[in-house]
Amino acid sequence: MAHCKYCGNYVEASERECPSCGAQIDHPEEHTTDIDIADNIHQSTGDILYEAETSRLAYMPALKSHIVPSVIFTVLFLSPFCLAAFIFGILVKIRVRSGDADGAVKASRWAKILMWIGIIVGILMYSFGSRLAS
Repeated sequence: MAHCKYCGNYVEASERECPSCGAQIDHPEEHTTDIDIADNIHQSTGDILYEAETSRLAYMPALKSHIVPSVIFTVLFLSPFCLAAFIFGILVKIRVRSGDADGAVKASRWAKILMWIGIIVGILMYSFGSRLAS
């Protein structure tokens, strides 16, 4: 049994018109083939993948690139770790523009880790350097 798409009444499979409203009834089971079913599955799968990808890309502009603090601490401490953090910060921007969500997240994490290593090493070098000078 099928439903009329206009009035919602049940229609027998043999009927071509709705008995209550007179609308033409299209029985989809008569027209579908294996190719149509495969196309429908492919289309719905593609839509699901597209929605998943766009939802994944939605948070990407919120990723921190850590470029500004890494430049500041590179100038203050002359730390190669902060310079590497700056390079990874640029990679974050590049990967966001290219749509590589996983790569952008990894580059952001590495930029943060290297920036903090550079800050800690810079502070230790500054504190031990000032003690050795006195």
